[in-house]
Amino acid sequence: IAWPEPLYVVKLDADNKNVIVGPDSALLSVSFEIKDINWLVGEKIPANGIKVTIKTRSTQKSVAATVFPGENGFAHIELLAPERAITPGQACVIYDGSRVLGGGWIIRQ
Repeated sequence: IAWPEPLYVVKLDADNKNVIVGPDSALLSVSFEIKDINWLVGEKIPANGIKVTIKTRSTQKSVAATVFPGENGFAHIELLAPERAITPGQACVIYDGSRVLGGGWIIRQ
């Protein structure tokens, strides 16, 4: 594709055999969903959410977020600032300081 700026894969649409591309700014997200949560602490995620930090890559710095409970092992993550390339299939680890609260698999932005 000839384009005046670099393009990045934003989404794969396997059903329609399409690869959706966009500029670097299209990779930014402020929220996403996770599934198969492994919650390691006794208390459940409060209905009004819990302020935490998260990592979506092992080498990245923790970023501030709020986790909201979902049903059947799902949760919704709201970031305080946009993050680049939150990718379905990657793990999301949830922290309270250095304490791991749990984690799950990213399913969509």
